[in-house]
Amino acid sequence: MSKSSYNTNLVLMHKFNALPPRWRKHIPRGTLHNWKRRDINRIYGVNIPTEEIELISQLIRHKRLLKLAKGLYHLSKGLSELVFLINGYEKILAHHFPLFKRMINNASRYISVAMILKWLQVNPGKYYYYLRAKKCPGSTLQMCRNRYPRQLLPQEVVLLKSYLTNKQYTHWSTASICFQAMRDQKLFASVSTWYTYAKRFGIERARIKKKRSTTGIRANKPLEVIHMDITQYKPADLQKVFIYLIVDNYSRAILN
Repeated sequence: MSKSSYNTNLVLMHKFNALPPRWRKHIPRGTLHNWKRRDINRIYGVNIPTEEIELISQLIRHKRLLKLAKGLYHLSKGLSELVFLINGYEKILAHHFPLFKRMINNASRYISVAMILKWLQVNPGKYYYYLRAKKCPGSTLQMCRNRYPRQLLPQEVVLLKSYLTNKQYTHWSTASICFQAMRDQKLFASVSTWYTYAKRFGIERARIKKKRSTTGIRANKPLEVIHMDITQYKPADLQKVFIYLIVDNYSRAILN
């Protein structure tokens, strides 16, 4: 009779009292007894501290706790997928990075940072980039002035904000306000700079769009409105010929 071999996962599941009865009945009692007495830390690739083994065993023995853990897992997984669908998800994380960093630090005591980032579907490169980035409290854009020296001075930022919040320019576009500040010789900055700081301040201009006319000129009777059209034509001798057409607006007839 050949000796059966079993997957190492079955040994771990039986050690933690998590082996389903339908699998247990196909394994000899002697083998199960040996598995129970076996030191799993001696298995190559498995190195679990004793306190963690005891915690897993207690969790498995208490069915309510196990159900709660499973429920929290599926709930957190669903929330992560739902949050990922939000438009501009990574921009929100970048804007509120201190809060995100604190959450990662608290969770990293139990789960590795790589697993958390994978679960949240966050690019590790971007996370460590924001982690290393130094914030400059003296900059409105929170960017280091040594690395990004071409920023507006604090007094220029105050002047820019005063222009954007001035009630006189409520219905002006940001570009128009920019050129007005140049005409006043108060502030010289590009239009893109104005848009950047306006977005940083959360100031949005009301966009007024003109309604496009869908219906052209319509006459109510013949010969009330007459159009003239010019068409360029090249005959066989390749000389340019201009054809003038006179059209009645009402009947669309060519009069001449």
